[in-house]
Amino acid sequence: MASYWMVEPISIYMTALIPVALYPLLDIISTNAVCSPYMKGTNMMFIGGLLMAIAIENCNLHKRIALKVLLMIGTSITRIMLGIMLVTMFLSMWISNTATTAMMVPIVEAMLNELEESPKVDSPNSQQSINIVKKKQSSNNNNNNINKSDIIRKALLLSISYSANIGGTGTLTGTGTNLVLQGIYEDRYPKSSDLTFLRWFIYAAPGMLICVLVAWIFLYLSFIWRNKDQLDESKDKIRSLIEHKYSDLGSITFQETAVIIHFVILVMLWFFRQPEVFTGWSDLISSNGTIKDATPAILIAVSMFIVPANLKQFYTEDSRQHKKIQSLLDWRTVQQKMPWGVIILLGGGFAMAEGIEKSGLSEWLGQQLSHFDHVSPRVAMIFLTVIGAMVTEVASNVSCATVLLPVVNTLAIKLAVHPLLLMMPVTIGISFAFMFPVATPPNAIVFESMGPKASTFDMIKPGIVMNLLCIGIELALINSWGQFVFDLNQLPEQ
Repeated sequence: MASYWMVEPISIYMTALIPVALYPLLDIISTNAVCSPYMKGTNMMFIGGLLMAIAIENCNLHKRIALKVLLMIGTSITRIMLGIMLVTMFLSMWISNTATTAMMVPIVEAMLNELEESPKVDSPNSQQSINIVKKKQSSNNNNNNINKSDIIRKALLLSISYSANIGGTGTLTGTGTNLVLQGIYEDRYPKSSDLTFLRWFIYAAPGMLICVLVAWIFLYLSFIWRNKDQLDESKDKIRSLIEHKYSDLGSITFQETAVIIHFVILVMLWFFRQPEVFTGWSDLISSNGTIKDATPAILIAVSMFIVPANLKQFYTEDSRQHKKIQSLLDWRTVQQKMPWGVIILLGGGFAMAEGIEKSGLSEWLGQQLSHFDHVSPRVAMIFLTVIGAMVTEVASNVSCATVLLPVVNTLAIKLAVHPLLLMMPVTIGISFAFMFPVATPPNAIVFESMGPKASTFDMIKPGIVMNLLCIGIELALINSWGQFVFDLNQLPEQ
């Protein structure tokens, strides 16, 4: 399965179903036992998060948020790029990285078109200067302007893919790799409550913000600071463009307001399910910890299928004709927009991990890793995080996490350190796929938008630097803030 996920001779989603066919035939585990990981609590939490994301996309709430933030931040080159990155980061925490990128790229493309069409601002003596300029010099200036436009285009588009990939690390449901870690960790340590939605957010959100700000500074110094005047000349036109796009959305609708309310309630339910500093709402209902994050996710999703999308439908002609009531979500929309393959992929990873443990392979791996006992945990952490960040450039993030994390957990046990000390930076490092267009869908979308002159090296060169910077930030975070959030000096109960 690992090799099939790497080279993709068949669909990676079909590969995820291989355990259902082979594990029973190889007498590893029964058919029923191998099927159950495909729809465990972690998968249900993911589905609930995706349903919320679909509701947000369906009413264009994500576009309203993006345009409003861009208007608030401003339209100078530095503020535009910061606004793009913050909006992309925030949306990627809640909806898929691919959908966020697909929405943001056309907005940036429209800005770039305004930039390229904007004439230079003439000085008082500009007409006299133009009359004496030679044709050769004029041609050189035009080429310089084109080159500057290409540089700014590259910077703004790269800022989208970087922010989308980083933003997915901020919440437990932000990307599939986070849920792979939660699923494997909860299977190995069922008595532990380390990986709740709240704890993940408290740990990962600061690192996410730092990485995005570092990426903003890096892109500004690498591409923008020598060419910022060109965009600053067009900032009024760009602001007018954004205002026009925002006005096209009209006033906020009942559907958008209802989705916002559901979204806020869901986040609050996740945050306060088991906050530890005081009694959470789940403890008031069940003291034995049987309520997990999947329950509020599905509860809110069911509510969105019940609450109407607008109130006018109850007293219009359509309502008198007994037409079907429109709700915030409907199954046809879910069928069209739900990434079913990713859910199967996630389940396939859990099924493979189940087989690794039941077959005794995990114990055998532990024995093979016995000669690593003398390795420093810090060295192992750096090595494994770099390996994860490199492998994910040529393989699916979820597949990469599924293959690596069981081995990382076994090594942590051998080194007698808290598993999250190694597993957390490896998991987040896998999301740092900045180098190749094929590494993640956001990279592919952005690379395609760079134009026919773009080469892979246009992504590889800045991507290497971004990989190193973000890996360094994550390693520093797990050894400082992570020690406090997860109490890494105390091994979890098995």
